[in-house]
Amino acid sequence: MSRYEHLFRSALDGITPFGGDRVLAKCPFHNDDDPSLSVDLASGLWYCFGCGEKGNAKTFAKRLRLGDIATPPPTLGRLQSRLAALRRRSDYTPPPETSISTLYPGVEVWQNFRSIGAESVRRWELGYDPLADALLIPVRAVDRAPIGIIRRYLAPVGTQPRYHYPPGFPRRTTVYGLHLVRSDWAVLVEGSLDAVAVDEVGYPAIATLGSRISPEQALAIRKAGITTLVTAFDNDEAGYAATVEMPTTLRGFRRIHVSWDGITEKDVAEMPPSDRRLFIAQHLPKAIREESRTKN
Repeated sequence: MSRYEHLFRSALDGITPFGGDRVLAKCPFHNDDDPSLSVDLASGLWYCFGCGEKGNAKTFAKRLRLGDIATPPPTLGRLQSRLAALRRRSDYTPPPETSISTLYPGVEVWQNFRSIGAESVRRWELGYDPLADALLIPVRAVDRAPIGIIRRYLAPVGTQPRYHYPPGFPRRTTVYGLHLVRSDWAVLVEGSLDAVAVDEVGYPAIATLGSRISPEQALAIRKAGITTLVTAFDNDEAGYAATVEMPTTLRGFRRIHVSWDGITEKDVAEMPPSDRRLFIAQHLPKAIREESRTKN
């Protein structure tokens, strides 16, 4: 047994092997429907691809108020009750329409942050909260019903994660941007800002809001009439792992995977707009390139 295996296996849900002493599990520090917490059971190091939290076995125990990690049970009993309290949620209630329609757009902030222009801010109904210094990213269902608003803090304080989802937000069944796609193909990315960035340069884009795509999300995409997916998950370990798993989840779709060879940026949102457009375009079949050129 690895040094910290007992601690993490007793504390985490949804554990799956991730190679060697590493596992993936549901992160207890945010609403994690798909396992996004990477843990090395030998070293005790951990990192969440969803919320960005990271640390070692000691900080993990401290965050969950488990006491001394070297102490055997009854620490485990306190751990289980603590986790049960963290995961106990009421049924999720979507916000009212006015929560989106009254957002302050903050166009200049979006422009400075990722070169997102005024038209994209309007199209995606993006906002900015100057009091919290947070970007506001509304999420809608296919029928445009509000699902929730994601906050992306520009200057997180202390252990505050960069991204905050409303408690109980249904990430496993939500595909960001699906309500805006009007073609039978789309670029599939991980993050909401990646989708906005791809759409900014003229290509239909949707996001899984995490490093995995669930069967429920695949079904929603199929129901929306999309048959071809250009997959551009992040240029990191989690993105590669998710890409390897896609043939199973996305069975029946025409899949075109982008190649990150020679690219240093972590995701498409970090690229300058001109590089972003070229990066996507070089992977598109001729028929799709011509369709996009005609529409733009």
